[in-house]
Amino acid sequence: MSQTNINQPMTTAFPSQKTVPSRFRFGVALKMIVAVVTILIIVAVVQIAFSYRSSGQNIQLEAEHTLDAYFKTYQTKIEAEKNIAEALAIGVANRPDVQSLYLDGNRDSLFELLSPMFNQWKEREIVHLYIENPDGTVFLRVHNRANFGDDITYRGTANTALLEKRTTSGVEIGPSRLGIRAVTPMYNSTGKFIGLVEVGIDFDEKFMADLKKNTGADFTMWISNEAASTPKLKPAEGVPNAPIDELFYYASTDSSLPVANAEVYKSVLETGQSQYMILTENTSTPTIIYVTRLLGYNDKVLGIIQFSKPYTENLERLNTAFLSTLGVVGGLTIISLFLIWLLTSRLVLRPLAVLAQFAENQTSGKTNARVSLNTADEFEELAKTFNILANTVAQERETLEQRVSARTKDLATVAEVGTATSTILETDKLLKEVVELTKERFGLYHSHIYLLDEKGESLVLTAGAGEPGRIMVSEGHSIPLSREQSLVARAARDDADAPAKLRAAREGKGVTVNDVTQAPDFLPNPLLPDTRSELAVPMIVGGNVIGVFDVQSDQVGRFTDSDINIQTTLAAQVATSIQNVRSFEQSKVQADLESLVNTIGQKIQRATTVEDTLKIAIRELGTALGSRNTRAILKSPALAAQLVEQNVN
Repeated sequence: MSQTNINQPMTTAFPSQKTVPSRFRFGVALKMIVAVVTILIIVAVVQIAFSYRSSGQNIQLEAEHTLDAYFKTYQTKIEAEKNIAEALAIGVANRPDVQSLYLDGNRDSLFELLSPMFNQWKEREIVHLYIENPDGTVFLRVHNRANFGDDITYRGTANTALLEKRTTSGVEIGPSRLGIRAVTPMYNSTGKFIGLVEVGIDFDEKFMADLKKNTGADFTMWISNEAASTPKLKPAEGVPNAPIDELFYYASTDSSLPVANAEVYKSVLETGQSQYMILTENTSTPTIIYVTRLLGYNDKVLGIIQFSKPYTENLERLNTAFLSTLGVVGGLTIISLFLIWLLTSRLVLRPLAVLAQFAENQTSGKTNARVSLNTADEFEELAKTFNILANTVAQERETLEQRVSARTKDLATVAEVGTATSTILETDKLLKEVVELTKERFGLYHSHIYLLDEKGESLVLTAGAGEPGRIMVSEGHSIPLSREQSLVARAARDDADAPAKLRAAREGKGVTVNDVTQAPDFLPNPLLPDTRSELAVPMIVGGNVIGVFDVQSDQVGRFTDSDINIQTTLAAQVATSIQNVRSFEQSKVQADLESLVNTIGQKIQRATTVEDTLKIAIRELGTALGSRNTRAILKSPALAAQLVEQNVN
């Protein structure tokens, strides 16, 4: 009985304590889960926000590059129209019948002579044809027969042609229209300057409609009141208002296009710094615009030209990217929560259950029961668990930030290389700048670029960083495309039977060897003895491999999938730059050839005899070809097998 009395208080003295482990079990666990979920949500929100911002910037940059390409298309069309106008003006100026009627002062006959030809020109928007006196006054306007005798030297092209006696062309403002003017001097048979011939092409809605047809973009032009004051060009009746008082509306592919705030146009007009803007307010369709100066002859500021492109598709792409990121981050968050709950159940709830069992054992009289925990009390154990969890989350967050920071730095480096090389118009200089910047900015051991030769059989080293690169380039270093023991050749080969990694390289992905000592196809170079890992990326334009961008490191395991993506992006950018430079060089060669042909043609047309014609042709062709001796043999019934020979030294 005494023992029963002793045990009875033990079972009734601790009834409230039996709920303590249960309260701790749910309360502490819930607090921990709430804390961890909050941290994960914050990390996820930061990740999503950063990704959204980065995607938005990339999409906007792509749209800006597109508008920049449209501007270059506009400039190219201007140059083409100038060349056409110059060729037509020169053709008229060199006609003997035109010169004869002009020197006779026979305005009516000259008009009758040129009218049929000019009527054909008007089908191509060539609406101005002038014959001008040596003092700069108009002798005949074929497009306006009754109007002549006025001075046209207020236009820069005419004034330059008159003073310097050379063909000039450019965009200028006239009394009624903006247009492209080409003015060329006219010489008589003795080589005496006798006047000018001017051809004009209107620069209006038709011109811009053609641009829109070629680019898909919209264009709007505003003329500066200051530039229009001398030729006395006035705005047409009922045209839309200009964004600022310094301008007036001239032409547009769509007069209802949105405009930016007035400060943008004032800034561009005053500073010459072009601006991009995305307009979403006061417009039914989000639009990105490019505002820049409208330049005329000798870079005279004529006003403002605006290029516009709908931005709806870009915003849809941004939203799609956002939803993709949200899905990925959300999925990872859910998985992380599950893992954290699993760890919490084992590391936290089990110790609390042990403590609860211990309390129950104590209340049930099992005083010999002990807590099997490596701690003095449960709160200390909970504190340690929280510290481990906090450290784990912190480490994950730090690792994530490091990856994001490294990725951002690499993308910034790619943008820096692109910016530094965007204005270089020489292939060798461009590639040299790329390899040097790549080696320096990415902290690499070496970088170089191979270009595929014309036969498509070998990769020729075109640019290399530092002294080793210079030596290899000077020695004409090249790698046959068929060589098996070459990572560079593997990256460039289009081999249907090649392994999957090689086919991936052909599709725009790099080939990596992170330990060259273990790679049987690595081709060592005595000038680069410290190479330990290598990444070769094909440079592709329009689906065609034009070369290989190769980078090397003195560290084993240097290149990751992120490095492959970064270098692939850089290689694509460099390939596009090479293509642009090549196009520019080809255009320049073509322009030089056309200029040479025009020059020789002018000299030949001034000849008065067959013999003089042959002499001029032989001399000029010999000079152009760099030949020390040139001769021509003519055989015809009319010349009775006459031999004309001229040596040009």
